[in-house]
Amino acid sequence: MRRDLLLVLFLLSILPFVAAHSVYVLDPQTVHDNMGRDDLYVTSALAQPITWICAVGILILILILRHAALSYKPFVSYMSRCVRQLEGYKDLTPWMLRLSLGIALIGGGVGGFFISPTLPFSYLSLLQTALGFVFLLGFGVRIASVLTLGLFLYGLSVYPELYGNLELIGATLALLLLGSGKPGLDDITQLHWWRHSARWLKAHQGYASFILRFFLGITFIFLAFHEKFLNPHLTEAVVNQYQLTRFVPVAPNIWVVGAGLVELTLGLLLLFGFYTRTTATLSFAFIGLTLFYFGESVTSHVTLFGILSVINVLGAGRYSLDHYLKKRHFVL
Repeated sequence: MRRDLLLVLFLLSILPFVAAHSVYVLDPQTVHDNMGRDDLYVTSALAQPITWICAVGILILILILRHAALSYKPFVSYMSRCVRQLEGYKDLTPWMLRLSLGIALIGGGVGGFFISPTLPFSYLSLLQTALGFVFLLGFGVRIASVLTLGLFLYGLSVYPELYGNLELIGATLALLLLGSGKPGLDDITQLHWWRHSARWLKAHQGYASFILRFFLGITFIFLAFHEKFLNPHLTEAVVNQYQLTRFVPVAPNIWVVGAGLVELTLGLLLLFGFYTRTTATLSFAFIGLTLFYFGESVTSHVTLFGILSVINVLGAGRYSLDHYLKKRHFVL
């Protein structure tokens, strides 16, 4: 709990530097004009004295607040009770994933794009919409998960832009393990799909959290490198378009590198399952802030919100530092 508080304070202190999915808020021509590497632009941000002044200032702030936080034991006790209550929602996690994935697929198909707002409407969008309704109804969810995974992988082979949506692979694989759950037509009709595999899938449901963490973490890391470090002027265009330097008066390249470092940090923490619930909560907040401030498409983020909510419920799961260290972390 003590280290969770420190992590929250640190990441919240640099949260204003974040701007995710830059391509969602820029017009296609601006995206095209600002693609390309500029290593000097990135490295110069790290050489700025203001970068290290901020880092030292944040460290001092953390040390001051650390003493105050650790002395407030009632808060620690309260959060322990909250986590125990949260863990009672595990039977609802398939439903949470189904809703988020179903809404995202339907919203994209009806909204005129294929999975990502950057891609045009096609005949694949019709299949995408149909699969979305299947997930909402909870009918043949495991079969729908395989079809959705195949649809996404095909799209990925045609549209490299979908590498920024790899969390969909995690969502479909997790649903393949978890099944439909309640409520859903599979449960109401008592239809058992994949009878020969159902027992094996059920026995491996404990890996669902790892799968979700892995693909979401990879997504964050990809966005950090692709949109911030390897194409820094792409995010700079967002900084200039929304005049973000009014809020934190530093050079645009410091904004860009700061955003990349935050996404990279969150991605690595999720990937390795370290302070997992805290990281999931911060990620939820950071995506929500960028969603409302930049006016991004809600549909394209629903799956992210659903995955982060499920990670909060399930915790780090297997193959995580949290599990290895046998620590319990809290939602703040």
